[in-house]
Amino acid sequence: MAALNKIAPTSPSRQHPNETETSIANALYDLESNIPDMRSALRPLQFVSAREIDVGHGKKAIVIFVPVPLLPGFHKVQQRYAFSPLQKSLSPLPHCVPLLPSNNENPLTSPTV
Repeated sequence: MAALNKIAPTSPSRQHPNETETSIANALYDLESNIPDMRSALRPLQFVSAREIDVGHGKKAIVIFVPVPLLPGFHKVQQRYAFSPLQKSLSPLPHCVPLLPSNNENPLTSPTV
């Protein structure tokens, strides 16, 4: 249940997360709990929503929608650790991309990503 704290409190996904959001929240929480040098970088990070998308040729990726103030934190983690432990924990879906939703788009209802 503590892993669901990785989903932003203002997100409707926090009440009813889909399978992708649950697996990302669990992976982030596990990394924060088990890897001491990642703990301080991962602790403040939360996401709004996540979606699995088809990128062609039978490959899939995960798009993670993050709040604007937390995007630099995700970039810092992505640059430093290249999300490799997160990608390994989500092995069937190896590509994770943090994005900001546009102001007039709800990431939970928009069909285009």
